[in-house]
Amino acid sequence: MTATDGDDAAPLDLAHLRRYTEGDEDLERQLFGMFFPDAEAHLQAMAAAEADETWHRSAHGLKGAARGLGAWEIAGLAEDAEAMVGGATGGRAAHVERMRVALARLRGVVEELLGAVEPPAAD
Repeated sequence: MTATDGDDAAPLDLAHLRRYTEGDEDLERQLFGMFFPDAEAHLQAMAAAEADETWHRSAHGLKGAARGLGAWEIAGLAEDAEAMVGGATGGRAAHVERMRVALARLRGVVEELLGAVEPPAAD
């Protein structure tokens, strides 16, 4: 699957990203360099979450970051995860796994478009 212009099912809405970054591929690399480690941290927190608050906060943070970049598939999965609180906690582990698969798919698309992206250097 590749990036498309405006397709909610695609891992990345390239038109959205390019509007956001004004087509600056260096900026896109920097943004994804921050996004991928952050997304992994959210997924790790969700996988370990015992409290609904932790689960919801991580899902919400991932949803916002994904929406900002046009990663609609991950944003949609994160939005679904936000509802998995209270009595609706069954299936959390499987949902995190679906999100990991979607993240890997997004990484493949981003690397196809921009080459390898690296996290920012620590100061």
